[in-house]
Amino acid sequence: MATNVALNLITCFYISLHFINLSYSSNPSRPLIGVHPLDENYYAAELIKCKDGSKSFARNRLNDDFCDCADGTDEPDCCDGSDEYDGTVSCPNTCIRGGLKALVFLQMSLVIVLVAFLLYPRRKTKRRNLG
Repeated sequence: MATNVALNLITCFYISLHFINLSYSSNPSRPLIGVHPLDENYYAAELIKCKDGSKSFARNRLNDDFCDCADGTDEPDCCDGSDEYDGTVSCPNTCIRGGLKALVFLQMSLVIVLVAFLLYPRRKTKRRNLG
């Protein structure tokens, strides 16, 4: 019985990892370098607005190694702005943002598996007296 529960938990965990892999895997035919698959629609237009709403930029300015948006929207392949322009432009460090989304998803998956384990009805086995 305990092995069935453990097997169910391991199966749920691997299924969760499979869906994470599907949602975060990259498509090699993507024309937008550094853009997360979930953000592709945001960058599809010819005129793209900075995510902070401060200004807009043309699509050809995307990934041009010049930080046009203060929030780094125009340089999705550069997360901390360290390689931009002459070093005087300070783009925010967005490196951790994508990793945190994945971490939160994994933590929520773990919580769901643990709750399912606690709520899963377990049968009590009666000991047989062999004597």
